[in-house]
Amino acid sequence: MNQPSQQGPTRRPRPTRSGGPATNALLAGGGVLVIFGLLFFLQGLGVVNGSPMTGVTLWAIIGPILALIGVALLVIGWRRRSA
Repeated sequence: MNQPSQQGPTRRPRPTRSGGPATNALLAGGGVLVIFGLLFFLQGLGVVNGSPMTGVTLWAIIGPILALIGVALLVIGWRRRSA
């Protein structure tokens, strides 16, 4: 009597550590947001001159918010890359 071979559940291959394009986009976007956030913050404080944003308190508030969002994206990207 011929019995069908019983195979266990198929296993997916492990993802590579590079994380793929989505992870790279998170890391790049996070880095850009951190840089722009710091720039906006410094312009809002009046440390960096040469822009209509210089000395405007609104940018001193928006800048750190953007930088924190960028840091969050960087953390998510690094976690995906190391998983």
